[in-house]
Amino acid sequence: MKVDVVDELNNPVNGAIVRTSVRGVNESLIDARVLQEGRTDNFGNITFTFENSVLIDIALYDNNNTILDSASVFAETKRKRGRTDNIYRTKLVVR
Repeated sequence: MKVDVVDELNNPVNGAIVRTSVRGVNESLIDARVLQEGRTDNFGNITFTFENSVLIDIALYDNNNTILDSASVFAETKRKRGRTDNIYRTKLVVR
């Protein structure tokens, strides 16, 4: 899953904090590979990889740990043979 973080003028945001989570579930019950976080690169991109299909929330945070934007995404794993890509994209905006 690729997340693009942009500002209100659609310019990429470098170093933005992005985290995945699963709503309404105790974190001790979730595979740690589903709960991920990181910062965007110079192009405002961050990529998360999941081994199985997941229904997750993706949130953009500021340095005070306040959510700036979020999205819920169902990322389904590749099912068809011969398909070379399985990239889902979503965009979050710093306002």
